[in-house]
Amino acid sequence: MNPPWRPSLGYARYALIVLFAVNVLNYVDRLIVSALLGDIQTELHLNDQQGGLLYTAFILMFALAAVPLGRWADAHVRKNVVAAGVLLWSAATITSAAARRFITLFLARACVGIGEASVVPAGLALISDYFPRTHRVRAISVFGAAMIVGGTVGLVVGKLIGVAIGWRHALVAAGSPGLLLALWVYSLREPPPGAQEEVSEATRAATPPALSTLLRIPTLAIMAVGIMLLTGATNGLIHWLMEFMERVRHVPQARAALIGGGPAMAGCLLGVLCSGVVTERLAQRYRTGLVASIAASILVSLPFLLAFLLVDVQWIYLVALFFAGFCLSWAIAPVGALVHSLVEPRLRGAAVGIFTLFTHLGDAVSPYLIGLVSDLCGGRAQPEALRSGLLVTPAFALLGGLVCLLALRTVARDAENMVQRLRDAAKRAPEPENL
Repeated sequence: MNPPWRPSLGYARYALIVLFAVNVLNYVDRLIVSALLGDIQTELHLNDQQGGLLYTAFILMFALAAVPLGRWADAHVRKNVVAAGVLLWSAATITSAAARRFITLFLARACVGIGEASVVPAGLALISDYFPRTHRVRAISVFGAAMIVGGTVGLVVGKLIGVAIGWRHALVAAGSPGLLLALWVYSLREPPPGAQEEVSEATRAATPPALSTLLRIPTLAIMAVGIMLLTGATNGLIHWLMEFMERVRHVPQARAALIGGGPAMAGCLLGVLCSGVVTERLAQRYRTGLVASIAASILVSLPFLLAFLLVDVQWIYLVALFFAGFCLSWAIAPVGALVHSLVEPRLRGAAVGIFTLFTHLGDAVSPYLIGLVSDLCGGRAQPEALRSGLLVTPAFALLGGLVCLLALRTVARDAENMVQRLRDAAKRAPEPENL
């Protein structure tokens, strides 16, 4: 038999460009409503709890759909799973522009979440099979950087477009490119599962391992809780950032996009790119390097979050926002690499899906919780109320960093166990006969 196709580094980089574009649009359509939130609340007469629920609708369906879509990606052609997701979320974003009531927009955002749930499990699984282990963390960091680029476009450019032509037209502009992008994804060549690992052809073709395997990996459970709290801090802040700049800092709408979104997204972009280089070296030198890097970055974000929320001197709170974004985005690349270092190739899509489900419970709750606290303190009628609500974010970050430290005791053993499971599977799987 011919050996399975192993992507060249050149083709892997081309595929990464395609997946990068997918993830950019993913975050544009995810955060465009956060950028336009004030105008949407005004026109549809929404309070802060309802404003928070618009993000909750998206993220809750995103999390719930990640597991079945991850499992589907393990058993089917992963590029097709991504392409179908792009079509769904793009159509839902365009449709949301026609919403006249809260419930209509709520349901449209839920559909966006279902579509975008395909990207992380299938996309990361593809990257792990396009790139060898020596290039994988950096490739994932580039993929993660697309989140920041897309977030910047969604928050900053989306806000400016909304101010210029209205929030409904801005949603149509955000969703339309996905209709063509889906075709580009469909044109990719699919690598076989485990293409970059020493895995036998019989093992690749075998039925994916049982999901119960994941229950025997303590590091995944610990890190899922820690990253759940991290995403709660990060996305709670991002969702309410534009409103905070306008209400509490009294920055005009157009300037809020640049003054608020600019430093935050610049810090996030630099953080995820630096993380890819630094944590790859740490992982090669220390078996606990990925976990230590994640925990430290979360804990270091605390003083910057507090300074941004509590200090009213503009240059200080903008510098603090930059470094808060830098620290909070640091975990993106090492988290993806960590999950894949603990799980065998035919289970990676489902593992990322389950990990995504649990980690995004944090940001399913935090935007609503922030809105609830704000409403209890006076809501839109009392600008300082939103500052009180946003103090939820440093509390989430503190707890998340402390939880991640617990995984330092388990990660080395769990990585060794994954290697042993691959060896055992190779021994059990009969090699196909030569024809």
